[in-house]
Amino acid sequence: MNFTKLFYIKNSCKKNEEEYIILPRLDQVFGIKNTVPDYTYVDRSNLDSKFRYFWSSQKHIVIHGASKQGKSCIRKKNLDSSECIIIQCLPNMPCEEVWKKALRQLNSSVPKETTKRETQSISGEVTGKVEGTIPLIVGASTEGKTGTNKLDEKTSSYNSVEGYETDIKFLAEQLIKNDKRLILEDFHYFPEEIRKEIAFHLKALYELNIFVLIIGIWAELDLLVYYNGDLSGRIEEINIGWTKSELFEVLKKGSDALNISFSPNVASEIVESSFENVGLLQRIAENICLIEDIYEKQDKIKEISNIDSLNKARQKCVEDIGQRYNKIKEVFERGFRSDTELKIYYLIFRLLTEAKDQSLINGIPQSEILKKIQSYSSRSIRPGDLTQALDRIERLQASRDITPLLISYNKSLRSISLTDREFLFYRKFGDIKWEWLEDDKMYDEVKKSESNDIRIGLPFIGTEIVQDNSNGTAEIRNNLGKKIISKNDKELNQIIKKLISTNIKFPSIESYSFDSNDMQFYLGFLFKKGFIGYKQIDQDKIEIYLTEKAKEKLKR
Repeated sequence: MNFTKLFYIKNSCKKNEEEYIILPRLDQVFGIKNTVPDYTYVDRSNLDSKFRYFWSSQKHIVIHGASKQGKSCIRKKNLDSSECIIIQCLPNMPCEEVWKKALRQLNSSVPKETTKRETQSISGEVTGKVEGTIPLIVGASTEGKTGTNKLDEKTSSYNSVEGYETDIKFLAEQLIKNDKRLILEDFHYFPEEIRKEIAFHLKALYELNIFVLIIGIWAELDLLVYYNGDLSGRIEEINIGWTKSELFEVLKKGSDALNISFSPNVASEIVESSFENVGLLQRIAENICLIEDIYEKQDKIKEISNIDSLNKARQKCVEDIGQRYNKIKEVFERGFRSDTELKIYYLIFRLLTEAKDQSLINGIPQSEILKKIQSYSSRSIRPGDLTQALDRIERLQASRDITPLLISYNKSLRSISLTDREFLFYRKFGDIKWEWLEDDKMYDEVKKSESNDIRIGLPFIGTEIVQDNSNGTAEIRNNLGKKIISKNDKELNQIIKKLISTNIKFPSIESYSFDSNDMQFYLGFLFKKGFIGYKQIDQDKIEIYLTEKAKEKLKR
């Protein structure tokens, strides 16, 4: 027994014999794992029996829902992996590769060719048979007779499954022959055209008595039926979700295993903080235990009632997932090349940061999305522009390695919905400084100043970025008119250089080598980009400073 095991074993003596009692470890009770939970598994609404019934019925099965809700866990709990062929779906995997991977796991080989050659034999008698085990060639035989009789040579070759990737009948025969069932994990990674293609293959497999289990992250019902109406009545769906009472049961089971007790207040806060996501609940509970120095089952029951421990645990979760959402923001900000002018994906991400929790969970209609992003942008965004962007929003995420997906688009309902509940947690408990929130705060302060009859001539009021080009130029419009500016303009760089060294007071008594009207264009541009902020000194003056966003950009 090694040292790490001894750390978790309580040693006692009984009748001069050592008795070892293995105590549950924290990592076996709470936290994220890729196996079935040892102590906190909850059979929600007799879901295991329902799944096993579907498994024995002659239908395809679809398990779907939000991320980290235990979809794969149900499969692992109820199925022996030895009876399954599991294909991990990938964003750039063509349909043929899916079936090829299945055939490879089945160790399938197919006859490549059968040839017959005729030659004249020399005089004499040849009788014999040769069998060998030369790789990929089996069953070679020769027969012959005297004189000029013909010599028949037959060769049968067995090769890889190349060329049989689209032969659904051959795949079905191999699955039946090996008594295996096919499982497609992470089906949501496929682009829509591949999903559609597989949906049509599923109909063919159904007719061949092959029934497939499909697991993925999406909210809408009947997705595969939407792709292929012939699958109606041939699929059983399980939409995975958790009720608050079921999440409390997870906490109770884990508490009993560790001999701890969460106070009612702390337990309620944990469940509320999880946004009905069992994976997030597991992480929060684990972090609280770590903060409370609980690594294994306690000798005496320990109550956890310190809200400060909960706050620290939530903050640890925010730190763990923060980098993911910073990356997602960058992905949506960049979008596809075709989106460089309208920035629709960036505007959609802004909408996600502001929408109500329940709207994100239930789905936001496309008409509402259009209305909202039009209010954010000075550019004209047409319904067709938004539709084109939404059609590719899942591909954008998958192609940029956003796993799990943040949102999915339901074409039949024409709405987007959140598939990653952790984003709601991050919005609520993270100290996030989105640049548009800073803009809104500054705007509110300006309006408040105006209502108090304070006139400080802010250069930010009324500024619009008409066009922000990828070549480093931009068209700016304010109450003075329009102006084309460039990142190489000496005036712009003079302002930035000044701000790096010190803050700028406005109106300024300092003299610059350019017109004060030009300064308003440049300051307005920097403000709209989120690169500068300001604080009020008095009724007639403000102090302008570089934002953290600008400082980070200057470091690159």
